[in-house]
Amino acid sequence: MLDITIIKTFFNFFKGIGELYKTNKLATILAIFSLSIIGYYNFDYVKEQIYGKKDITVEYVEKTKMIERDLRTIRLSTKASSVSIFLIHNGELTLSNLHLMKFTLLFQSSDTRNNHKFLLYKQNLAPYTDYFYDMMNDGYYLINDSNKHPDIIIRTVFGKLNTTTVLYVPLYKDGQIVGFATVSYEKATILSKKEISDIIRLFDIPQSHL
Repeated sequence: MLDITIIKTFFNFFKGIGELYKTNKLATILAIFSLSIIGYYNFDYVKEQIYGKKDITVEYVEKTKMIERDLRTIRLSTKASSVSIFLIHNGELTLSNLHLMKFTLLFQSSDTRNNHKFLLYKQNLAPYTDYFYDMMNDGYYLINDSNKHPDIIIRTVFGKLNTTTVLYVPLYKDGQIVGFATVSYEKATILSKKEISDIIRLFDIPQSHL
């Protein structure tokens, strides 16, 4: 609910703009333009002043529910066993101030057999840098059959996860990679270039909520 003081402030502001426009149209236009720029870069601050700061726990729960809803839609449309989002974060710090990056499974939609079975699954990024490099450069990374993959780490990890085919899609925020999404199939599944392209586009919506 807006405070009466804020309402009066807005009323007086627009009244003043109207008076200024009568005497100096150019100054009015410049004033509105300047305020628009200031408002654009301080929109979140203004919202907090008017409506109060949102509880971070409530915000996290609401965002999680939105993302999980989107992932469920993607899982059903792709007929995948599970669809997940892993976010990258700093791990330990070396003596030379090198961050040992990690990624953690934070959001997931799975079939009833595996629902949330591996939620909060955490891994170091170091053993997978080659695959991250390919994913970032090609826009995706595809493991057609983990059982036949040359990397023993891949064969071992996905054997434990009971997963055979996995499509990795990088996720970005403000131009920076913040994580990746996976579309996983228990049985070996052939994905065409068009299917891969269509799946990548499906992640535009959950990516916007990160």
